[in-house]
Amino acid sequence: MLDLLLAFSWQTFHFLRPWAVLLILPFVFLWLYQYKKQNRKQRWKNILAPHLLAVLHLSGDEKKLFSPLTLFAVLIIVATLIVMGPSWTQQISPLEEDKSIVYIALDVSASMKSSDVKPSRLERAKQKIMDFLSIRQSGVHGLLVYSGSAHAVLPPTNDAAILMNYLNAISTDIMPLPGKVAENILPLIVDNQPDDSGSINILLLTDGVSDKTISEFDRFFAKHHYQLFIVGVGLDVTQIREDNQRQSANGDSELSGIAPLDRAGLEKLAGHSAGEFVELTYDNSDMLLISRRIKRNMVLAEDSQTPWQDAGYYLVFICLFLLLPWFRKGWTLKWSVLLFMTHLSYSPPVSAVSFMDLWLTPEQQGKWYFERKNYKKSAEHFENLNWKATAYYMAEDFTLAAEYFSRISGETALFNQANALAHAQRYLPALKVYDRLLTKNSNYPAAVENRKIVQLLVDEINRQSAAQQDDPGSGGEADNNNKEMEERAEGAERKRFGKKKGTQYSADELLHNSDLREQWMRNVEPDPSRFLSARFYLQESKRQQESKKKSGKSGVVNQTSEGDADER
Repeated sequence: MLDLLLAFSWQTFHFLRPWAVLLILPFVFLWLYQYKKQNRKQRWKNILAPHLLAVLHLSGDEKKLFSPLTLFAVLIIVATLIVMGPSWTQQISPLEEDKSIVYIALDVSASMKSSDVKPSRLERAKQKIMDFLSIRQSGVHGLLVYSGSAHAVLPPTNDAAILMNYLNAISTDIMPLPGKVAENILPLIVDNQPDDSGSINILLLTDGVSDKTISEFDRFFAKHHYQLFIVGVGLDVTQIREDNQRQSANGDSELSGIAPLDRAGLEKLAGHSAGEFVELTYDNSDMLLISRRIKRNMVLAEDSQTPWQDAGYYLVFICLFLLLPWFRKGWTLKWSVLLFMTHLSYSPPVSAVSFMDLWLTPEQQGKWYFERKNYKKSAEHFENLNWKATAYYMAEDFTLAAEYFSRISGETALFNQANALAHAQRYLPALKVYDRLLTKNSNYPAAVENRKIVQLLVDEINRQSAAQQDDPGSGGEADNNNKEMEERAEGAERKRFGKKKGTQYSADELLHNSDLREQWMRNVEPDPSRFLSARFYLQESKRQQESKKKSGKSGVVNQTSEGDADER
């Protein structure tokens, strides 16, 4: 409920059933009738003369503010709002592909070595990024670093684990050029943007910017309607001064000589770029705030057809509270209580139906169990095929999930069915479903990549099957698994992979050939800092070379980084 309130926005607020406001009309007439009936002065107006009524009427008979009639009016208003269904957020299915992208831009300049925040500004920023990835477990993230030059550490990916692995390797020593030029990340964001991307968000963690950066960001965000979040890492002038005074009476402390956080510049950057400056906190509340803003921005940016969440249910607690006075002795408004209790007039035997069946539909019960992560029971209650299949998928009963997804038409259902089959290790049927989907839509985002992964698994099983057949001591064990093999792979009849001799590739080949790069990355040393350093130096050398070609100037390009990369 707290997340729902924090996500409130007047831009998306509406009523799911606005016509329900007409239900209040009968109650208005009943309330007016009851009001006149209880107003003694009004009843005597037609009997006594006005001058006599003014003398005979006692002030103590005036209606009180806190009365059954007044309280019932409030109760009817709240009940009407419940029926109207106020809503401002949408329900996101767990199988709904979150296409929103967050480009995390990390300042790796020399000033980020400062230790005014422990252990250092850079390490604290990396910790905040890890907090953010832990909070926002869905969606796509890209990692950019910059100092005097900017580089893409990882293109947008939904694999947070590999992003964290590279994040640990980032230091100020891997950057080829000194400086602090944040605007260099902007072309990288445009170049590394997937074709099927949803809302674009930029999370900038830095301790300062220049006037040129502000003007460049201003021009960039005037053309691109992205969302910018700026996290200021470090202490500003006032905070450093206060810490100095606490640590040393004469102002000589370990914080002396540290460039303070440029709070004014970062706030100005946020203002010019329609962004938001977020204060650095000691807990993860700052990252929670950014995650909620990104989620809200995704709802505003995407034309999603997911259902809107009915927030009227939370007002039921207010109704229950307003009904409490009716248990008081002498508190009467008989007809109103009768209207509220009419729906309780029929109660089937408890043995015939469960308590939840009395109050919730099967869909509501399924949603109730789903929100409490009891996916197996949730699937048993859902009647909607999409939600039933989703619940089985979340319960890791992939066979049933694939079955129910197969009963739904549409490209999304085909994609989910193929994924479920792949998780159930039914690789060959999964490939066939992927092929059906790609026949309908050859550009379906994740289907191509997922099919490649499943094909690799099939090829590996085929290779192992062929090896077992070549091994005379393997016996007929493979024949005992024919049925399983029919769904997992074709067996030894597929063309076997031949062994290749070891080949050395240059850094340029690795950087421009995605297949070679992925193969090489699987064998790279656990600490990828040397690889990042070599890659960044190579990229910067190429940029300088291209710049000199364009300007017609000649010069010697430093080849140290390329040679270092080749040795790897």
